[in-house]
Amino acid sequence: MKNASYVKSCSGFSLIDIMVGMVVGLLTMLAIMQSYAAFEGQKRTTTTGMEAQENGLMALHAMETDIRQAGYGLTVSGALACTGINTYINGVTTLNSLFVPIQITNGGAGSSDTLTATYSTSATGGVPANIVTQMPNSAALLTVNTGNGFNVGDMLLISTPGTGLPCAQLAVTGIQTQANGVNLISNSGLSIYNPPGGQNIFPPAGYGTTPQSVVFNMGTMVQNQYQVLCSSLTATNLAISAPGSCTPGPAVFTNATPLASNIINIQAQYGIAPTGTQSVNCWVNATTGNACDGSDWTAAGLTATPANVARIKAIRVAVVARSSLMERADLATNICTATPSITAANYPTWDGGTIDVTADPNWRCYRYKVYQTIIPMRNILWANL
Repeated sequence: MKNASYVKSCSGFSLIDIMVGMVVGLLTMLAIMQSYAAFEGQKRTTTTGMEAQENGLMALHAMETDIRQAGYGLTVSGALACTGINTYINGVTTLNSLFVPIQITNGGAGSSDTLTATYSTSATGGVPANIVTQMPNSAALLTVNTGNGFNVGDMLLISTPGTGLPCAQLAVTGIQTQANGVNLISNSGLSIYNPPGGQNIFPPAGYGTTPQSVVFNMGTMVQNQYQVLCSSLTATNLAISAPGSCTPGPAVFTNATPLASNIINIQAQYGIAPTGTQSVNCWVNATTGNACDGSDWTAAGLTATPANVARIKAIRVAVVARSSLMERADLATNICTATPSITAANYPTWDGGTIDVTADPNWRCYRYKVYQTIIPMRNILWANL
């Protein structure tokens, strides 16, 4: 017969022992899962914050690099080529539309601004050729004093600088050397930019030698429009394309090239210098009243006279990037607190003021990064306008 001590030593765990162990194990697992959830949330916040930082920097760099070229091929002898342009594109004639090195279009409350930078891509774009034969209308032959740098397919910008007359746009379809210069041929039917007979896009007096008219080689010509579409910074070359658009969910872009994702707003201001100087003394929005002085600006924006456009020496740009994932709402209140209010310290602001991001009903669930810079209009500065 086994003794009592032996039986007791072989009895194992009791039900109470098992239940206590299970409770301790469950509490331990709960603590581990809560710690994992907390650290995973911190990891998600850090990762998406880094993505927003990269997207914002990439977007700002892309715009800055391109906008620095604005105005190349649009100035000569201390004067702008023009501030308006006449065009014929695939059967559609447009007269005296705004044509400036840099243009900001105000997006209005809660919306993003749009920027458009225009410049030549030709190596000789800054050295225009003089017209040597009076051109009363947009005929197929345009005689200039030199053909250096012109090639078939190049875009031409015909101008009488300093007169306020609009420029005209044509495309080179052929080149002929003549005794008095070079004929730049712009046959209709060989380019969508050349009007047929009876479709005159020149000013009433045409272009001639008194005052002296010139022809700029615009190369392939760039008129890049930067705008926010489907939460992405996009670029569209308006010289060859209609304005861009986007259909959300999933995003389908039309006439627009996405450059950086999770960009929800860009804001910009003109840097204005006093007449005859090169130093910016005030910053103004694209739409404002009585800015710098009452003669330059109206409720609709810039009065685009050559003198006013020449005073734009720089632009100030801000890019707002947001985290790619929504932060989780507070369990107790079911309210997101990633950016709790428009007065919170992390609400997006820049030197131009507060940036409205409240158009999205879930704006509080995101974190934002704002990057800004000042971009000098170096081609305007170098032209000493």
